[in-house]
Amino acid sequence: MAEGKKGLFSGLVGGSNKGNVPVVPPAVAACEQKIAEAYRRQQDVLLNIGRQYIQTYDKTTADSLFQPMLEEYASLQKEIEAQEVQKLAVQGLRKCESCGNILPLESAFCNKCGKKLEPIQAAMFAQAPSAANPLVCPKCGTPYTPDTVFCMNCGTKVG
Repeated sequence: MAEGKKGLFSGLVGGSNKGNVPVVPPAVAACEQKIAEAYRRQQDVLLNIGRQYIQTYDKTTADSLFQPMLEEYASLQKEIEAQEVQKLAVQGLRKCESCGNILPLESAFCNKCGKKLEPIQAAMFAQAPSAANPLVCPKCGTPYTPDTVFCMNCGTKVG
């Protein structure tokens, strides 16, 4: 290739900046990295403040400003727990309610702490009431239809 002519990819090899990509000076990049790290630490501090508040105050003593947020937090926690149970059940597993040990779904007792586990069906179908399905058994969490009188899983009256 002749000295002044350039090939199609000549600007991409060798670190050339012919593609109009702005080059960030190292000092600016270092500042941006420190700013991003400070933001991450700031978010961690706020998260820890929130966690400490939740652990210190319950819903009955909470300021009315925080009441809706604490209720939403509790609702989200129940939803997370129900989804974790569902996820394990789909994988053929379950968690011991006492010690947290992960076991095969068909286990009747925990092989770590010895606790008797609830029936398999309740673990597989346990759900928290939600806007999408508010009809779940209060005892075992099994969903039911509006015309149901008794839970098909545990027999609790639901209607």
